[in-house]
Amino acid sequence: MTDLLRTLLDAAEPNEDTAIRDAARRAGLMWRCPCSWDNTAAELLCGGCAQPYRWTCAHCRFDNELNLPCGGCGRLAPLVPIQPLGTPAHARYSLDSPEPGTEYPLAVSDIAREAARLLGDGWGSESGYWGVTGQIHTPTGDTVTIGIDHAGDLYVNGPTSLEPVYLEGESAPHSLEALRAVAELVAKVTRDIH
Repeated sequence: MTDLLRTLLDAAEPNEDTAIRDAARRAGLMWRCPCSWDNTAAELLCGGCAQPYRWTCAHCRFDNELNLPCGGCGRLAPLVPIQPLGTPAHARYSLDSPEPGTEYPLAVSDIAREAARLLGDGWGSESGYWGVTGQIHTPTGDTVTIGIDHAGDLYVNGPTSLEPVYLEGESAPHSLEALRAVAELVAKVTRDIH
């Protein structure tokens, strides 16, 4: 574990510890074993989803050196050596980048459109710029905005909301069924704040 990461974790309050560990896992500095232990060393990343692939857990000693499907994406993908700290993230995974339109085939504006449809008559929607936000228009003419914040959390923000409502833990939908499930949550929150 890097000295900086250890220092941050040692100084963190319980709620901060969780946030630091989540950020470290997203940045590829830590990975979670099936035994729920957070580890900091991995030899290879999956070329499909960039999750640690070959590793030994420091807690349970579970060793994944076999040629098994990736635990992150479930497929046998080319393996990419872990890059040392300081290598920019864009350089780390650029060799096996997905084809355009395959990693995130559905836009945030698609969620807004489906949520407006679920809300029924009198509700409408439109895309924000580049589809990265969506606006839901209420029957009274107000606008509710949905989008993704800097931490990757989906939010719903009403015209009179002091703070957006975050739908933490939701991930980008990759199927129409998943889109509908997220849109149902957005529709419920929209109705609640309107």
